[in-house]
Amino acid sequence: MSDNIVPLHDRPQRGACLIISEDTHAPGRLRDLSATGAFVETTSRPGYDCKVALVHPVVGAIIADVSAHARDGIALSFKPTEESAAFVYAATADDLTADVAAAAN
Repeated sequence: MSDNIVPLHDRPQRGACLIISEDTHAPGRLRDLSATGAFVETTSRPGYDCKVALVHPVVGAIIADVSAHARDGIALSFKPTEESAAFVYAATADDLTADVAAAAN
């Protein structure tokens, strides 16, 4: 097995992420992701307009603003930049790769 391939059983759960703010380090699950924001299922409720880091276990992190609270999570927004587009494409590709690897096994 190649050194760059993470075995499927060692990969984080699909959509797994972390929300980090001054007060919080909370697990979450990415449910929706676009070039301008994300919805994260989490029990964490950072304040509106609070800056948080949305951390993907494979891709890295992006800084976002909390734009809404919902019963099952929080909405995050970020400026549409090359960085946000790269984050979205890489996170989506990682999830799609996990799906293909799971289907192959």
